[in-house]
Amino acid sequence: MIPEVIRQTEETAEVHLTDEEIKILDKNIRINVLRVAEDHPDVDFYYFYTPYSIAKWNVLYNDGTLLKQLEAEKYTAELLFTQENIHLFSFNNRYDITTDLNNYKD
Repeated sequence: MIPEVIRQTEETAEVHLTDEEIKILDKNIRINVLRVAEDHPDVDFYYFYTPYSIAKWNVLYNDGTLLKQLEAEKYTAELLFTQENIHLFSFNNRYDITTDLNNYKD
């Protein structure tokens, strides 16, 4: 059940990643993540996308940046999957977690 605080506001224009943001994301992932994994092929690296609450996803949807967020996650995942010793997990489709606001009290 989706919490009552989740509401749709007026339609907002969708925002996408810009070419400049993609360049910045690419550079950061290559320098700070991929290079480390390449330098340590004998180590397994585990990364997790934070399971944002449905309230956060609602904000992203309502302000038009949901697609931008998803594009950034997809692009990052595609880069990370080029390294065999990197493992990526996401709980965003675990609705039992993300729709229960009791999990986000801190």
